[in-house]
Amino acid sequence: MDDETRELIKKSVELGEANRRALDKLLRYQKNVQIFAALKWMVIVLSAVGAFYYLQPFWERLWLNYNSLVESFSTVNIRNGGFPL
Repeated sequence: MDDETRELIKKSVELGEANRRALDKLLRYQKNVQIFAALKWMVIVLSAVGAFYYLQPFWERLWLNYNSLVESFSTVNIRNGGFPL
C-alpha cells in the first residue's frame, strides 16, 4: 500500500470518528429535548389536576349559592306573577 492510499484511509477514519461524535451529540440533544418536553407536560397536567383538587370546594359552594339564588328568584316570580326566568 502506498503512502497516498494510507493517508486517504487515515483521513477517512478521522472523518468517520468526527461524524460519529457529531451524531452522538445530536442524539444526546434530541433525547434531552424529549425528556424536558415530557417533564413540561407532566408539570402542566399535574398543575391542572392540583388546581382542580384545590378549587373544587370553592366551585361547589359557588354552584350551590347560584342554584339557591336562581331558585329563590323563580319562587318570587311565580308568587308575584312576574316575568319567568
